[in-house]
Amino acid sequence: MIIHIHHLVHEEQRPFSYLDFMKFEVEGREFKMTHGTFRNNVSSLMKEGLVEVSYKSSITFYTLRGVKFDKASRITMTSNHTVVAGSPISVSPAEPSPVFISSNPLYRILKDLPLDQSSVHDIHLRFASPQSYAIIYSSISKRSFDSNYTINSRSKDILLPAWKIRDLLVKATIHRTDTVSIMIGCSLNPISLDFKGIIRLTNALSIVEERISRLVEGCRKSHDFDVIDANVNFDSYSLGRRSYNNIILPFSGWTVTMWHFGADASVEYTGERFSATWGIAQDAIIRIYTKTMKDHKARIRLERQEYPRTTLALALEQKINHNYNQWSGGK
Repeated sequence: MIIHIHHLVHEEQRPFSYLDFMKFEVEGREFKMTHGTFRNNVSSLMKEGLVEVSYKSSITFYTLRGVKFDKASRITMTSNHTVVAGSPISVSPAEPSPVFISSNPLYRILKDLPLDQSSVHDIHLRFASPQSYAIIYSSISKRSFDSNYTINSRSKDILLPAWKIRDLLVKATIHRTDTVSIMIGCSLNPISLDFKGIIRLTNALSIVEERISRLVEGCRKSHDFDVIDANVNFDSYSLGRRSYNNIILPFSGWTVTMWHFGADASVEYTGERFSATWGIAQDAIIRIYTKTMKDHKARIRLERQEYPRTTLALALEQKINHNYNQWSGGK
């Protein structure tokens, strides 16, 4: 939970609420949390002096202690039972009435808001990689090569050093479950869903694929097959016959487990800062908030947290061919 809180506050640069913990990912693993569990955990963190209240509206938003956000708009929102906080845009399965939409305080800001190209950020991917954990773990434990890779003390997952690939921050984790998870942080530089953006993303992922492939191959070459860590369970005979090209799946086939899809306003926002979150379905969360960009100017960001659970190639194709306004209503 603490790792996700740090991500939201420092990387997403916004306060958090219990909606951010209904379903979330940390180091490639998916977690779920009920409202009651979130409330108890936050209460404990506040007593420890790690977390404090940022502001209250229809729900309470929190932040890390000492990390201040501008005073948020006190927006009173009500709606049908499928929506945690009212919505200025169409939501499913139930549609708010035109009267409700026009009376919402955010409506005046959003109804004529010019938006940039639709984009994605905070991208989480995963792919199966048979024997990759055993190969790398054995080399690390035998110090077969110099590395600064970290092994999680609890899960024993292998955390690779973060890579800065142009303006994308990439984190990779090798899990004991023979899977690899990739997280691409680009909140300040979202990947536009056009030709230029797709090339930018695929170029970066091809580099990631190559680096992981070279890592596995390097560990295989340095591995002593006659001396195998007894705590690592794998078949050395089958491992010796396997090519690393069969271990690392091409990036186009990696599964997108989660990403944030939306758009930023094309104009600067100089009003009072705010953050609003809606839970509109079991797997759908919509956020509208002010975001300070690299040019230090604030813009309004509209985003929908999605769980495509399909290959990267198919997820991108569906997004590009889909109505870009669909994210604000439903899948």
